[in-house]
Amino acid sequence: MIGLQAVYSEAVRNNKARASGQFYEAHSRLIGRYCDLYSVPFANACIAFARLSPRTSVSLNLKAFVLLLDGKPKPNGVLSANWQSAQQALTLSEEQVHCYLYGEPLTKVRAFARNLLLDTGVITLDAIMCRILRDYFPIPSLNHLFQHYAEWHSRIYPAIRELEPAVPPYQIQAVLWDYARRVYSPVPTHTPFL
Repeated sequence: MIGLQAVYSEAVRNNKARASGQFYEAHSRLIGRYCDLYSVPFANACIAFARLSPRTSVSLNLKAFVLLLDGKPKPNGVLSANWQSAQQALTLSEEQVHCYLYGEPLTKVRAFARNLLLDTGVITLDAIMCRILRDYFPIPSLNHLFQHYAEWHSRIYPAIRELEPAVPPYQIQAVLWDYARRVYSPVPTHTPFL
């Protein structure tokens, strides 16, 4: 996709966006340190971190994650359902973790957890990524993206992967995400954007 390639090239030229390419590696290392500190299995911790993420800023997500591991109360600004789901993630068996990550249909949260595990077979699509993607894919609305996540992922992932084949797709997605966050206007949530 020539247009998407041009956007990615512009994002890579942007120093702030380019630095964001290391988001998943940096957070993976950070989660690993907390796993060691609290004796929590790494995959469970990645799932918990991802489950805290919907409608939560990156900084609050990290704060909530540390409070969760430390057995502290849920911080303001984190949805109760997210908190409960993250707590439950910490108790999953290895078999349940594997089933959750690879045996169930792909969702935004599941893709985020897999990217934190540095899985190159997925990228995380969300409202911020849609700021760019809406120009290249006929996604009728954000709700449609999330309701048909696996289908859209199967269409979008190959295009992202082709942008720079030697780079892990999650790094490309992180660069585009940061660039979209700073440069593109938000997508309306209740109206179709096509």
